[in-house]
Amino acid sequence: DADVLLAGGVESMSRAPWILPKPERGFPAADQTLYSSTLGWRMTNPKLPDQWAVPNGETAEILADKFAISREEQDTFALRSHRLAAQARRDGVFA
Repeated sequence: DADVLLAGGVESMSRAPWILPKPERGFPAADQTLYSSTLGWRMTNPKLPDQWAVPNGETAEILADKFAISREEQDTFALRSHRLAAQARRDGVFA
C-alpha cells in the first residue's frame, strides 16, 4: 500500500461579483440587497473588533512594517514560491 496524501480546497467568492449577506433566517421573503465584490470588498461580522477584520493586503503591509520585510524580500520570496510550484508541476508532484 502506497502512502497517499490528498489535499483540496475551494474558494468561491473571487469570481462572484455580486454577493448576498447571510439572512437572519432561512428563505427570507423580503427584498435583499446585493453587494458588489468586484473590488475585493468583503462583508465582516460587525461584532468583530476592527483589528480582527483587516483585509489580506493590509495585513501583509502591517506584517512587512512590523518585521522590517522589504519589498525586494517579498518579491524574492514570491518568485521562489512560484518557481518551486512550477518545478513541482513539471515533476508530476500534483499528478
